[in-house]
Amino acid sequence: MKILRRVGIVLLVLVVAAGAWIWWNRPGHTDLATYVPADALVYLEADSLPSIAGAVTKTDAWQALAPAAGIRAGASESGLLGKLMAWTGIGPAESVVLSRVQIAVVVLGFDAADGGEALRIKPKYAMVAETHSSESRTLAAIESQIGKFATRAYVSPTVDRKVVDGVQWLTWTAPAQDRRIVVAVTGSLAIAGNDESVVRACLDAKNGARPNLSTNPSLQDMRQRMSGNGALAFGYVSPAGAARLFDVYAALYAGQITDDPGRQELAAGLLSEVAKKTFGAIGWSARFADGRIEDRYYLSLDPAATGRLAPTLATDPNFTSPEGGLLPPRTYSLTHYNLADPLGAWNGLNGALAARLDAVLAAAVPVASARLLETYGIEDPGTFLSATGGQLITARLDDQPGSTVTLVTVRDQAIIGAAVQKRMGLNGKTEKIGDVEMLISADPKRGAAAFAGEVLLLGKPENIRRCLEARAANQNILAADGYTRALAGVDRTTPPVSYTLTNDTAAARDLILAVAARRLLRDREPDAAQMTAALAKLPYILTETRLVEGGFERKTRSAFGQFGAIAVQFAPAGK
Repeated sequence: MKILRRVGIVLLVLVVAAGAWIWWNRPGHTDLATYVPADALVYLEADSLPSIAGAVTKTDAWQALAPAAGIRAGASESGLLGKLMAWTGIGPAESVVLSRVQIAVVVLGFDAADGGEALRIKPKYAMVAETHSSESRTLAAIESQIGKFATRAYVSPTVDRKVVDGVQWLTWTAPAQDRRIVVAVTGSLAIAGNDESVVRACLDAKNGARPNLSTNPSLQDMRQRMSGNGALAFGYVSPAGAARLFDVYAALYAGQITDDPGRQELAAGLLSEVAKKTFGAIGWSARFADGRIEDRYYLSLDPAATGRLAPTLATDPNFTSPEGGLLPPRTYSLTHYNLADPLGAWNGLNGALAARLDAVLAAAVPVASARLLETYGIEDPGTFLSATGGQLITARLDDQPGSTVTLVTVRDQAIIGAAVQKRMGLNGKTEKIGDVEMLISADPKRGAAAFAGEVLLLGKPENIRRCLEARAANQNILAADGYTRALAGVDRTTPPVSYTLTNDTAAARDLILAVAARRLLRDREPDAAQMTAALAKLPYILTETRLVEGGFERKTRSAFGQFGAIAVQFAPAGK
């Protein structure tokens, strides 16, 4: 009896000791912003890779596509074993680190370089990883993972190692000496960047040698607005970072709307200046919702700009789509703009933008905006918009340049008809498709036009022809299950200023095939026919844009969200 009592006491002591050890070694939570310099332009964080993997593998798309790709059940490490390793710290070094790690990505600057015909933008960035593990495990896991990535990216990189003030430094350099990955490991923290100055800046923030981002009121406000603490991932772009990104975007976009160098420079300067004086910080969060991944974005506006835009961008609460069976079944994407008063919105938007600029640039606003509408076949915006309804669609029939067609509801066909005749010119020709006549301009740059009931189509003749043939055959996008399922998700209680529907096939396929390329995650070869059938049933990506208090909100629901795009970029070769 005494022996049993002693054994019981020993077992109790062991259980208590084991429980205490597990409790002591449980991973905590660190605000990664404390490791990031206060002047960071872009900051992204994810607190749990297993949680992200678990959300992705719970999506409807994964459940449908993974079996077709031959991916075995439970291929992710987000199950019980991964959670146990995260909690106890027991298991292979890399697995434990990946199950516990918190990750942040920070951008401190952008370098612009001449890339020949295109502008090359090189961000200065770093990845911050709090592993909640020992330094030896952290170093082993980071050296293995980044070493594999560097070998794939650089083929035959050189590796340098050193220890400075107790910090382990590793550098992988490409053979041409033009690219490198710099890593610093101290304790449970690893920082990897493409520039040593960025890595050192993060170390200084961690050590208190320079201010860190955690006390930034704008970051905290954005985290609260985006429910960042409960999200799978959260992102923040500072006002300075947003201004820099808009500079880059303006230069790229200006090259798309005109070939004239002088007009490109004017358009880029105008867009950049408007953005700097109108927009503020940007926020992003991601979460699992209704079988899909929801990416939510928020762009803050100057309060005065919000006040002017609210009446200008008023929406029609009873809106209907003008596509009316006019788009082919495999249409790649469409954006539907919903405005209660198109002409008032046009004038109000121009006025709101001009009010943010000096007199010289303000005078260029209506000219630049009119030039923008010309790309959609709309000349004399004032006359045209006064005779249209509040619904307009721009659609891309294929994932290729030059496949765009514009559909707009018509309120006064006499005015619109005269405008169309003027644009098409006197020497155009006509073509009958079904019961609709298409007018084709002799000038290829002016394209074609057609009235189908109360809807006007503008675009290249071949694109309008495809739309009218779809209408005549009654074989259109309305019969596409993926389109109608996504369209049903539009929130009509608060009508959006615009919504976009985009075919999700390519993005979903890329992620699934990237995973299936790893033979260790498959129990059989992918079934091409089954994969094609499953992809055809995926809903379109739905993106809704609204003007809300303080700025614009954009919400996107897709198969795998931004996680899919990121995973494909960093997916290792199959083994």
